[in-house]
Amino acid sequence: MLIERRVIGNGGVKPACSVLQSLIVKASASESPPWKILLLGGGAAVGKSTVAARIARRYQTSLVPTDFVWLALQTVTDPTAHPELHYFDPAFSDFSLGAERLSERHVKTASAVSECLEPVVASLLLRDNERAVIEGAWITPLFAARKDFDGVESSGRVFGVFIHEPELTHVLHLMAARRRLSRPTRFQRLIARVCWLQGNWLAAEAARLGLPVIPARPQRSLVSRVLAAAHETPRHRTDVRTEN
Repeated sequence: MLIERRVIGNGGVKPACSVLQSLIVKASASESPPWKILLLGGGAAVGKSTVAARIARRYQTSLVPTDFVWLALQTVTDPTAHPELHYFDPAFSDFSLGAERLSERHVKTASAVSECLEPVVASLLLRDNERAVIEGAWITPLFAARKDFDGVESSGRVFGVFIHEPELTHVLHLMAARRRLSRPTRFQRLIARVCWLQGNWLAAEAARLGLPVIPARPQRSLVSRVLAAAHETPRHRTDVRTEN
């Protein structure tokens, strides 16, 4: 899909969000899951994409990777007006800040991307025969816990599940393996720590908001455990619209 390159000024990112709806991969459902939209979050290298793809195939639902949303937003925004969307763009990144500061930036980017997912979720809720799995590290627990999206009541149709890997060494191993590195570089170690810290924050926030947090291992049972969690009733929800 070609996206017209345009710049969003200080007025906000949301006018650009309409381009994101064309990222939705269409599919027709043959088996109905208990949810209309499954938000699958968690840090890097926990198996989100693999699980989301398997669940989407099982139920023949649409699949929305939030990495695509993030890249689209970078295309249509000015980094000076919306730096939070460009923190991890190689042209603008400052990796000398250290893992803790970069992790804080990761959270800010996730909050901004989640905000722009709101009209996408609302549009899906308004479509009678449309279901979707939306996955990625850019989904915040606060977003997944909302009762409405752009004024459209979720009415229990949107469910968030977060996958968590508590071991930094395992995150580093998987990230290095993806890049076919026999020995992780110093930069790879930094990025792994950033993603691990963000994953810990996501897990803690999800637990605080009553959303299920699923251990990433064992991988062989991850799909069934995510689906089992998506059948449970969330303990509580929030209407708060800002990140702490």
